[in-house]
Amino acid sequence: MHFELSRAQRLLADSVREFCQREFPSSRVRELMETEAAMEDRLWREFADQGWLGLHVSEQNDGLGLGIVDLAVLAEEFGRACVPGPWFTCTWAASLLQQIDSETARRLLSSLVNGTDKVSVAALEDDGDWQIRPERLASEVADGRLTGHKQCVHHAGQADWLLLPVRCSGTMAVVVVPADADGVQIEKTPGIDPTRTLYRVSFRETPVADDQILATGGQAADAWDAATRIMCVVTSAESLGLQEWMLAATVDYVRTRRQFGRTVGSFQAVQHHCANMLQMTDSARAAVWHAAWAVQEETAQADLAASTAAAWTSETARRCGNLAIQCHGGIGFTWEHDLHLYYRRAKACEFLLGDASFHREKLGRTILAGAD
Repeated sequence: MHFELSRAQRLLADSVREFCQREFPSSRVRELMETEAAMEDRLWREFADQGWLGLHVSEQNDGLGLGIVDLAVLAEEFGRACVPGPWFTCTWAASLLQQIDSETARRLLSSLVNGTDKVSVAALEDDGDWQIRPERLASEVADGRLTGHKQCVHHAGQADWLLLPVRCSGTMAVVVVPADADGVQIEKTPGIDPTRTLYRVSFRETPVADDQILATGGQAADAWDAATRIMCVVTSAESLGLQEWMLAATVDYVRTRRQFGRTVGSFQAVQHHCANMLQMTDSARAAVWHAAWAVQEETAQADLAASTAAAWTSETARRCGNLAIQCHGGIGFTWEHDLHLYYRRAKACEFLLGDASFHREKLGRTILAGAD
């Protein structure tokens, strides 16, 4: 399949890259990741003004009404700059909220897109299972009270609202809870990626009104699956951007670094490493753009394409990081070099929505089900 970005999409990529080069040089990324929010209000306001908090959200909900391919363009550039902060979890929340036909969901989506409120998605539970289904959910709403725990919640400490899948009356439900509600306990936890903060969130008899239950049953499951497909594309596109930076940084380094009287890049083993990084990056790009197109067009292969991209990029980004560090030698292991920021982000992206093994198993089940 021949794929090429439109002129408008290329202009979007150029404008985002220019913004990131200006606002997110590595020195600024390092400053922001030392703060609690890993983001400053002025920059978040600019994200909202540019429409980047609702790029794929309909215009009726104050978004730009663009497609998933455009969203992937944005995510790729954010990955290339290792942009810190809660953009990922807020985009996840927007992707989920726009699938739900609820007045509360529409109101919350509008405030998120406008930059007024931040919304964090709390999905993963103590068992660490990425398969979100009612029989696997321990968090539960009963008699208007929410009880349970959620792990690895991005930027919960800075969120105004928490959006989470729970069990309700024996079925799946999507619930929204104010981050400062009674019974909500938010505890910061360690994470491999310093540009995104992680929290454990506990709910102890937290009150949940009827209008806070946004969707139940099949509607909740369908909304969750649709949002997950979109975010698999976003995560894969971000991983692609990380790979592109690591490849470019490595090639620049081996061209100038001299050892034994010659440039490191003249050694055949190093050239092999760079060639392997290029091959993995190019194949990741093909997987990402195919997935973005398939999810945008809602083709019959959208699920397969999203899982294929997630499985492939979760491995290639890590492997590119390994080769980049090897080519850089000792300096690649130092805190002063930026490579570790990208490697850490790549490793975190590997597990955001399920690792390669999870998605391969999902692909296998889908293929076998189709064969039957």
